[in-house]
Amino acid sequence: MGKKLTKAERARLEANEIYFVTLANSRASFAYLPVMAFVNALFLSFLTVTAGATAFLPGGHRAFVVLFCVNLVALGFSVLVLLSSFFRALIYRFQVFFSRVMAVSAAVMVYMLCLGGR
Repeated sequence: MGKKLTKAERARLEANEIYFVTLANSRASFAYLPVMAFVNALFLSFLTVTAGATAFLPGGHRAFVVLFCVNLVALGFSVLVLLSSFFRALIYRFQVFFSRVMAVSAAVMVYMLCLGGR
């Protein structure tokens, strides 16, 4: 019959299993990175145009200039994420970094949704 595992060996096997399941889940979530970046870029383009029209058209409110600039920065970030998402090997090599990028992308999406609901 098989050899009995010690408590330390069982703990090591459980930790390895948890690690590989987590790794597989995080890699699967990277499949949605280009979709998230595209949706962010699409809606932020619309919101940037409307904020720019509100700020720079005659009779517009100059308070929207700051909002326009923030939207441009968020739009630029979304486009960079979208372009970098085409390099899968790069994403998987720097998985921790792109996990943080994805979290920031989600925050940009929340910002965009809050702004669109005004």
